[in-house]
Amino acid sequence: MALGTPLAWLVSRTNMPWRWLIRFCVFGAFVAPGFVNALSWTLLAGPNAGLLNKWWMALTGANSGLLNIFSMSGLVLVSLATIYPLAFLFMYNAFEMMDSEMEEAARTLGASTWRIVRTVTLPLALPALIVGFLMMFLETLILYGAPAFIGVPARIYRKRAVEPLALAMGI
Repeated sequence: MALGTPLAWLVSRTNMPWRWLIRFCVFGAFVAPGFVNALSWTLLAGPNAGLLNKWWMALTGANSGLLNIFSMSGLVLVSLATIYPLAFLFMYNAFEMMDSEMEEAARTLGASTWRIVRTVTLPLALPALIVGFLMMFLETLILYGAPAFIGVPARIYRKRAVEPLALAMGI
């Protein structure tokens, strides 16, 4: 929600350039299955053969790449890249359907942008925020493609790597 909501607000409520391209790319990420996303991140950020890491090593002369997708942070990155379009979708539609007259009235009365967002926009978008959060939570529970595709080769499934996460989740 922290990534999708501000991006949806920027695309729907501002006149930023290339809005149509950002919306197209987010919807493209939405329709891509999780295993395709995981495979593409493996090809981009694999520690030895990833394209981004090869470019990084060629540019800087470093001995190792910048990214290691076969780690817990890599799993989080892939999961985030797979899930955030849901938040964008819910929030973009909410912002588009929301009447902007109340925001314009607050702006005319001298309210700052942050105050308008905090007191007008977010309360009107609260139902979409709640539903988007619930859908993202459920989709995260379902999403097993990235951990299986990336975590198993990296041996993240071993007890010592999973135990702190299991303890934090109460399992």
